[in-house]
Amino acid sequence: MDNKKDWKPIKLKAVDDQDLQVFSQCLYEAIVVSSEINYDHIAKQFAMAIERFTWEHAGEKSHLLMQVLSILVVNNVEKIDMKKIFNEHKIKSILSISNVDNNILIMLNEGEIINLKVKKCSCLLEDIGKPFLPATIPAYSKNEL
Repeated sequence: MDNKKDWKPIKLKAVDDQDLQVFSQCLYEAIVVSSEINYDHIAKQFAMAIERFTWEHAGEKSHLLMQVLSILVVNNVEKIDMKKIFNEHKIKSILSISNVDNNILIMLNEGEIINLKVKKCSCLLEDIGKPFLPATIPAYSKNEL
């Protein structure tokens, strides 16, 4: 498929909310499940494997949209508040990520929030898989990207 040929994996670092706005665009509608989340309290590192959509590649052409396995890492995490979000073992999607007063807020569907209290904002987002065509293509408006 030729749209895979033009795709380039992303590897991004965020140190402030402006950087996280770029993350939000890349993570919009990304799929996450509870079994793919890990918190290392000794290293103070939160990691989440996700399947994100390649919005940056597709632009406004939904036929170019692909899905790719990625990893989101948040460093310097002092405390996590997930309020039993994944107790029902449902698949969730990410709507946005932001930094408010040293709280990395990962907004999920159904109004749920993962709150990561950090000493300092330091996040990484990296594609670690090969892109593939999604089973369904999420809709978005020009204002969302």
